[in-house]
Amino acid sequence: MIENKKKVNKKKSPGEVIQVRPTGIQVLIEHLTSQELVSGGIILMEKTDIGTPQAYVLAIGSGLEDQKDKLGFKVGDRVLVQGKYIPVPKPTGQIRELGIVSFNDIKAVLDEK
Repeated sequence: MIENKKKVNKKKSPGEVIQVRPTGIQVLIEHLTSQELVSGGIILMEKTDIGTPQAYVLAIGSGLEDQKDKLGFKVGDRVLVQGKYIPVPKPTGQIRELGIVSFNDIKAVLDEK
């Protein structure tokens, strides 16, 4: 009988995150904090379960490259986000919380002065 031996990789601790790139039709967003929104006149309770519904678009997945002109938003836009998001580890130096959402979860672009 031949024994099947698999080479077992030694467990290695994950490295430091330096960049997050969304894939497919996903969008990387940077949530605005509730403290930032209070200064804009919107008041959120501290213990809200929905998260901050406003964010900045940081990156768009490669599956949306050919549709960029039709999306209605672009990298750098402040947007209103509805729905769940996938939390993302913060890259070095990142202060705000990051998340991955489907492009369909971005409901509006908020124009700023």
